[in-house]
Amino acid sequence: MRRISLLAAAGLMALGLTTPAHAAGPDYAVSGPTEVGLNPYPAKGSPKKTTVDIGITNPTSKDFHGTYTLTLDLAGLKGVADVALGEVGDDCERTADTLVCEGSSLWAGGRTVVQLRLTAAKGAKDGAHGTVAVTGKAAGIRISPRTTTVTVGGPDLVMQRLHLKNRMKVGDRQATPISFENKGTRPADGVVLELLHTRGLEFVEKYDNCTFRPNGPQQRGWGTTVCTFEGSFEPKYVYELDAPLHLKATQRAWYDSFIYRIKETGAASTALNDSKAGPKTGVRIGAKRVLAQPYSSDLNPWDNQQEFDFQTANTADFAATPLALDGKAGEQVKARFGFRNQGPAWIGNIRSGEPVATVDIRVPAGASVTRKPKACAALSADGTPRERQLGAPRYRCQSGYTVLDGASVTFPFELRIDRVVPDAKGSVAVGTWAPDGRLGRLAFDPKHANDTAALVLNPTRVPTQPTPGATATPTTGATPAATPSATGGATPSATAPTATGPGGNLASTGSSAALLAGAAAIALIGGAGLFLATRRRTGRHG
Repeated sequence: MRRISLLAAAGLMALGLTTPAHAAGPDYAVSGPTEVGLNPYPAKGSPKKTTVDIGITNPTSKDFHGTYTLTLDLAGLKGVADVALGEVGDDCERTADTLVCEGSSLWAGGRTVVQLRLTAAKGAKDGAHGTVAVTGKAAGIRISPRTTTVTVGGPDLVMQRLHLKNRMKVGDRQATPISFENKGTRPADGVVLELLHTRGLEFVEKYDNCTFRPNGPQQRGWGTTVCTFEGSFEPKYVYELDAPLHLKATQRAWYDSFIYRIKETGAASTALNDSKAGPKTGVRIGAKRVLAQPYSSDLNPWDNQQEFDFQTANTADFAATPLALDGKAGEQVKARFGFRNQGPAWIGNIRSGEPVATVDIRVPAGASVTRKPKACAALSADGTPRERQLGAPRYRCQSGYTVLDGASVTFPFELRIDRVVPDAKGSVAVGTWAPDGRLGRLAFDPKHANDTAALVLNPTRVPTQPTPGATATPTTGATPAATPSATGGATPSATAPTATGPGGNLASTGSSAALLAGAAAIALIGGAGLFLATRRRTGRHG
């Protein structure tokens, strides 16, 4: 028996596995893949390893502090796969057919407990399969077990890289002759093509077996087109679309990304493609077999995605919102300071995740800030940072990493009227923040006359129409806590923006976690957003 102590790390893939009940409350569950495919044992050289992370999900918002045990029954892999321990894990003891790992503390969300490295056993035939049964126990909680199936061989869908131009003009169209191949050992029974793109791009053609849906708030600015293809996709062959598919730069385009990936049909993918969504065209797009390839045993589930970034010649007009506020001495007034993207382009820092714009607020004389959002920092009059956050003469606020066309970004404040100063003047300006404390101009905004707007307290001449964006409401008893808000799809953040994906226009391959956010984030997505459902090896270019 040998004892191994390995560095613990976080990172999970959903798998439910179940043990008898121990206490009331939500079920914790073992995490990991439900199915694993292995490269066949080669005629020459060493077998390729497949890494599998096994952990425990914590469905609550609180950390669990207590001892837990995971037991992995490896007997089902005899003659199918060889097992070694990877670089991640808690304290584990292994006998011939059992691996027992112990640890303490489960963070909210969960953690990886042990990493396995699997290779096909010598002599295992294509299609041979076995199981890893995992059970867990801990005092006061239930940990659900299930079984992971391990199979030698299988389909391996590989997306081919498109050769696109990354410089575009509004209205430009590009053909996307997508093709993929099955480098595996067995057919894929149906495939799903997922086409993720940011707001400035759209597909020209519409097909009945393809559905577009905007992504959720965590991937703002992204949308997904899902196309389903039935039939058997044989190994050794390349497949390409049998109908045109053109990507267009719309009037909203600026800096945009396109992610295209292929995978086997599954419940999650089918759910994305609602056959009732959208009008029917009577036309379907298919995938035809075009070329036989030499046999390859490079079974790799991470190379089914490619990415491309576009830069479209376009502009966006960010206009600061003027405000006129009124109040009596001692009163509290509420106001939202910010700007509006008057288009035509949407603006998103989808790779870096950095704020799109900065709002510079100068407080009128006779008033003091008593409440501010976390996305805004107090400054001295000269623009230097200030430790005391309330009562400052100036504030710097950061937008989120995306600002949609037509969106208004606003930051809620409360001010106390210390004394009435007629026509007390401040200002609201939008731009980019410089290290010396100045507010610079946004490169994509050619109209600078509206970068700064007046902020007037107790005007002697009241406008006949309400000031755009003003929400001044007398109130009392303000406390120093608030969060920024946005309308029309903008995303100011109460904390530092999170990245959606790796920055730059570089060709790359490697693992990426669930996006955006990457991701991410895209992080990006994902993931990141960015926002990807599973880890995969990607090639980004453009």
